[in-house]
Amino acid sequence: MPFYRSALASDRLDAARRPQATIQLASSLRILGELDESERLLRAELERIGASHDAHALPDQTRAFLALTLIAKGEPVEGAAHALLALATHVTR
Repeated sequence: MPFYRSALASDRLDAARRPQATIQLASSLRILGELDESERLLRAELERIGASHDAHALPDQTRAFLALTLIAKGEPVEGAAHALLALATHVTR
């Protein structure tokens, strides 16, 4: 995880790799039980996405991993809501 943290702190990641590294770090933190930090990173990424028009943003992937973190924290209702939001744009009518 130090490599993810170092890369994210350095601002050397391009626009396509930054969200991937954030999600990967948050996922690793979730697996290690660092749920609050995982949630914080993913919510911050969603806020960054909302404030930008970045073509490389990964909003659905970020929401999906936030859903997993929330479920792990014992917040299944909010986790399910984020999972459904992540899926909504991919479901046909």
